Amino acid sequence: MEVSALTDAELDQALLACSKLEPMADWLSATRTLLEKEKRRKLRARWIRGGAALALLVCAAFGAAFRDSTLSQLVVGDSKLQMQIDTRVSPISAKLRWIRLGSGVGTSNGKWTSRYVYDPRTETVRGYEFQRIQLPRGRYRFDFRALTQDPRPGLPARYQGYRWVGVGSIPTPIEVSAGETIEVELVREVAGKVYDELRVVLEP
Repeated sequence: MEVSALTDAELDQALLACSKLEPMADWLSATRTLLEKEKRRKLRARWIRGGAALALLVCAAFGAAFRDSTLSQLVVGDSKLQMQIDTRVSPISAKLRWIRLGSGVGTSNGKWTSRYVYDPRTETVRGYEFQRIQLPRGRYRFDFRALTQDPRPGLPARYQGYRWVGVGSIPTPIEVSAGETIEVELVREVAGKVYDELRVVLEP
């Protein structure tokens, strides 16, 4: 009978039996040592297999996350006409740098939508405002401007001490159709940039 063929329960029974036998002390001691080593080996093998499986799962999750440039997604509007705002990073290799970036939207002076992001890494808040004007033939015009209202009072307390800074650039007015995108740069550094991708989404 091979020791490696024993189950955990059989190993425990064999160890118990050895501990109760007085004769053949040397042989029993050697056998007990062998059984204990085999039990430890099996335990290590289970830990190794479990650790390897966990590592594969973590790597797969990180790999999937870092194949996409998207940091966050928001949808604003009503049941018939919506705006999708995707916050992205370029290049994707810089995603980890801004992975904790938070974002939100609000209203400013009725027709304007305020858009802001807050970065725990630099302890800053930045953003812009836009308004959407519907034109004939399914076209839309977007006007942009710098934030006119401080977004920090509406944030959780831990973010209210962050510095309020400007965005990378404010776009000029632009006309688009549904499905077309507008890019608004939020921040640019040597490592890359973070930007919003705005798109009109028509609901049936």
